[in-house]
Amino acid sequence: MSMCVLAFLLTGCYVTRKGEICSITMPQIFCDKEVYERATKPGRMVDRWDLSGRTVHARLQDWMMCGGDSLGDYWLAPLPNGEERTLDQERAASRAKVHSIQRCMMKKHYVYTGQCTSSVARESPPCRARVGEPWQ
Repeated sequence: MSMCVLAFLLTGCYVTRKGEICSITMPQIFCDKEVYERATKPGRMVDRWDLSGRTVHARLQDWMMCGGDSLGDYWLAPLPNGEERTLDQERAASRAKVHSIQRCMMKKHYVYTGQCTSSVARESPPCRARVGEPWQ
Protein backbone atom coordinates (compact mmCIF):
# COMPACT_ATOMS: atom_id res chain seq x y z
CA MET A 1 0.00 0.00 0.00
CA SER A 2 1.46 3.36 -1.00
CA MET A 3 2.07 6.10 1.55
CA CYS A 4 -0.50 8.40 -0.12
CA VAL A 5 -3.28 5.80 0.15
CA LEU A 6 -2.29 5.06 3.74
CA ALA A 7 -2.29 8.79 4.58
CA PHE A 8 -5.79 9.22 3.09
CA LEU A 9 -7.13 6.25 5.02
CA LEU A 10 -5.66 7.44 8.30
CA THR A 11 -7.04 10.97 7.90
CA GLY A 12 -10.51 9.86 6.77
CA CYS A 13 -10.12 11.39 3.32
CA TYR A 14 -10.98 9.95 -0.06
CA VAL A 15 -10.97 11.02 -3.72
CA THR A 16 -14.38 11.49 -5.37
CA ARG A 17 -15.28 10.30 -8.88
CA LYS A 18 -14.51 13.81 -10.12
CA GLY A 19 -11.05 13.72 -8.55
CA GLU A 20 -11.85 16.00 -5.62
CA ILE A 21 -10.37 15.24 -2.21
CA CYS A 22 -13.08 14.92 0.43
CA SER A 23 -13.35 13.99 4.09
CA ILE A 24 -15.74 11.35 5.37
CA THR A 25 -16.86 13.83 8.03
CA MET A 26 -17.61 16.59 5.51
CA PRO A 27 -21.09 17.01 3.99
CA GLN A 28 -21.13 15.81 0.37
CA ILE A 29 -22.13 19.25 -0.94
CA PHE A 30 -18.67 20.56 -0.04
CA CYS A 31 -17.00 17.78 -2.02
CA ASP A 32 -18.45 18.77 -5.41
CA LYS A 33 -17.78 22.33 -6.57
CA GLU A 34 -20.59 22.26 -9.17
CA VAL A 35 -23.21 21.14 -6.63
CA TYR A 36 -21.90 23.63 -4.06
CA GLU A 37 -22.11 26.51 -6.57
CA ARG A 38 -25.70 25.63 -7.51
CA ALA A 39 -26.72 25.45 -3.84
CA THR A 40 -25.02 28.64 -2.69
CA LYS A 41 -25.61 30.78 -5.81
CA PRO A 42 -28.98 29.71 -7.17
CA GLY A 43 -29.27 32.69 -9.52
CA ARG A 44 -32.06 35.17 -10.02
CA MET A 45 -35.65 33.97 -9.70
CA VAL A 46 -36.61 35.66 -12.97
CA ASP A 47 -34.12 33.45 -14.82
CA ARG A 48 -36.27 30.40 -14.05
CA TRP A 49 -38.95 31.60 -16.48
CA ASP A 50 -39.04 31.39 -20.26
CA LEU A 51 -41.33 32.62 -23.00
CA SER A 52 -40.31 32.03 -26.57
CA GLY A 53 -39.49 35.25 -28.37
CA ARG A 54 -39.16 37.40 -25.23
CA THR A 55 -35.88 39.15 -24.56
CA VAL A 56 -34.16 39.11 -21.17
CA HIS A 57 -35.11 42.77 -20.76
CA ALA A 58 -38.79 42.14 -21.60
CA ARG A 59 -38.89 39.19 -19.19
CA LEU A 60 -37.48 41.39 -16.39
CA GLN A 61 -40.10 44.06 -17.18
CA ASP A 62 -42.84 41.42 -16.96
CA TRP A 63 -41.33 40.17 -13.69
CA MET A 64 -41.44 43.68 -12.21
CA MET A 65 -45.05 44.19 -13.42
CA CYS A 66 -45.88 40.97 -11.54
CA GLY A 67 -44.44 42.34 -8.29
CA GLY A 68 -40.79 41.30 -8.52
CA ASP A 69 -37.88 43.68 -8.14
CA SER A 70 -35.53 45.16 -10.75
CA LEU A 71 -32.79 42.67 -9.78
CA GLY A 72 -34.94 39.69 -10.80
CA ASP A 73 -35.87 38.63 -7.29
CA TYR A 74 -38.39 40.06 -4.79
CA TRP A 75 -38.51 41.71 -1.41
CA LEU A 76 -41.10 42.16 1.28
CA ALA A 77 -42.13 45.66 2.21
CA PRO A 78 -41.37 46.45 5.85
CA LEU A 79 -44.24 46.47 8.31
CA PRO A 80 -45.56 49.85 9.47
CA ASN A 81 -44.10 51.56 12.54
CA GLY A 82 -40.90 49.51 12.35
CA GLU A 83 -42.61 46.32 13.54
CA GLU A 84 -40.86 43.06 12.76
CA ARG A 85 -42.41 39.87 11.45
CA THR A 86 -42.09 36.65 13.39
CA LEU A 87 -40.37 33.82 11.54
CA ASP A 88 -43.75 32.25 10.73
CA GLN A 89 -45.10 35.58 9.49
CA GLU A 90 -41.98 36.08 7.36
CA ARG A 91 -42.35 32.65 5.78
CA ALA A 92 -46.07 33.12 5.11
CA ALA A 93 -45.59 36.60 3.62
CA SER A 94 -42.67 35.41 1.49
CA ARG A 95 -44.61 32.39 0.22
CA ALA A 96 -47.63 34.57 -0.62
CA LYS A 97 -45.48 37.09 -2.50
CA VAL A 98 -43.60 34.46 -4.50
CA HIS A 99 -46.80 32.58 -5.36
CA SER A 100 -48.43 35.83 -6.48
CA ILE A 101 -45.49 36.62 -8.78
CA GLN A 102 -45.49 33.05 -10.12
CA ARG A 103 -49.23 33.07 -10.88
CA CYS A 104 -48.83 36.40 -12.67
CA MET A 105 -45.95 35.09 -14.81
CA MET A 106 -48.00 32.00 -15.68
CA LYS A 107 -50.95 34.20 -16.72
CA LYS A 108 -48.52 35.95 -19.08
CA HIS A 109 -47.85 32.47 -20.55
CA TYR A 110 -44.32 32.08 -19.21
CA VAL A 111 -43.07 28.56 -18.59
CA TYR A 112 -41.32 27.80 -15.31
CA THR A 113 -37.96 26.10 -15.93
CA GLY A 114 -36.89 25.76 -12.30
CA GLN A 115 -36.71 22.62 -10.19
CA CYS A 116 -39.73 21.13 -8.42
CA THR A 117 -37.80 18.75 -6.21
CA SER A 118 -38.14 20.23 -2.72
CA SER A 119 -41.34 20.00 -0.71
CA VAL A 120 -41.61 23.82 -0.72
CA ALA A 121 -41.18 24.04 -4.50
CA ARG A 122 -43.73 21.28 -5.12
CA GLU A 123 -46.39 23.46 -3.45
CA SER A 124 -45.70 26.41 -5.75
CA PRO A 125 -48.17 27.28 -8.53
CA PRO A 126 -45.87 26.36 -11.46
CA CYS A 127 -44.90 23.02 -9.92
CA ARG A 128 -48.53 22.21 -9.15
CA ALA A 129 -49.44 23.07 -12.75
CA ARG A 130 -46.69 20.78 -14.05
CA VAL A 131 -48.40 17.77 -12.48
CA GLY A 132 -51.89 18.88 -13.51
CA GLU A 133 -53.02 20.25 -10.14
CA PRO A 134 -54.95 23.53 -9.79
CA TRP A 135 -52.62 26.51 -9.36
CA GLN A 136 -54.91 29.55 -9.25
